[in-house]
Amino acid sequence: MKIVLKYAAAFAAAVLFSSVLGSIFSTQFVIASLQSVGAEISLGTRLTLTIKDLGILQTLSLAIGASFFIAFLIAGALNRLVGGNRTFWFMFAGLSSITCLLLLMSWHLQLMPIAGARSNLGLAFQALAGGFGGWLFNKLTRPKVDHS
Repeated sequence: MKIVLKYAAAFAAAVLFSSVLGSIFSTQFVIASLQSVGAEISLGTRLTLTIKDLGILQTLSLAIGASFFIAFLIAGALNRLVGGNRTFWFMFAGLSSITCLLLLMSWHLQLMPIAGARSNLGLAFQALAGGFGGWLFNKLTRPKVDHS
């Protein structure tokens, strides 16, 4: 039971971390787009917008959680079957699951649901947020190595 709680807590932390990071990245890309057309945005406004945009987390976290669940199961299985670097598998799982999630949502909705991911660079930063979530999950669930 203890291991289940450890994995559940690590999973929740990874989802929350990626969701917050993805929201922050999205807000900054939107602000950069506004500034590129001449809008003047102060640091205070930038911070206020960033904090207010965290309101998307309730929806974003559910979508990221679903994609991470599938991706982390596959990463764990591949790590056991193929071997290699466990950190790589989980970072790649997080990165690719966010990319697939956003591209599938964009295809289904006929628009990119995350405004900050409407450019290739913005999408890459969303994927990076997923990669960091995979890294955190791996770090929190890494098996203990006995050096004795």
